[in-house]
Amino acid sequence: MDHLVEESEEDISLSPEMDFMANRLNTIKNNLEKQKKAALDAEQRKNDLVVYLAHDIKTPLTSVLGYLSLLDEAPDMPSEQKAKYVGITLEKAYRLE
Repeated sequence: MDHLVEESEEDISLSPEMDFMANRLNTIKNNLEKQKKAALDAEQRKNDLVVYLAHDIKTPLTSVLGYLSLLDEAPDMPSEQKAKYVGITLEKAYRLE
């Protein structure tokens, strides 16, 4: 049983009379290794997805913050320019939604 759970590429070997059991244990060990690798791969894909999503959200959010900062810093901005910036910001916020 120790050979079954240890991380080794060595096959389990038993006496010739127990060959059928050794084959079965090696199959189980290989399946466990495949499942472990699949779980690690899935975890890595999840982490990659979170990183990509965070980047995809942060980029347009930076733009929205930039336009809102302009509106905040220039209270005497002409109405047409203010309306343009509000429209752009709203469009980017809808895209984020």
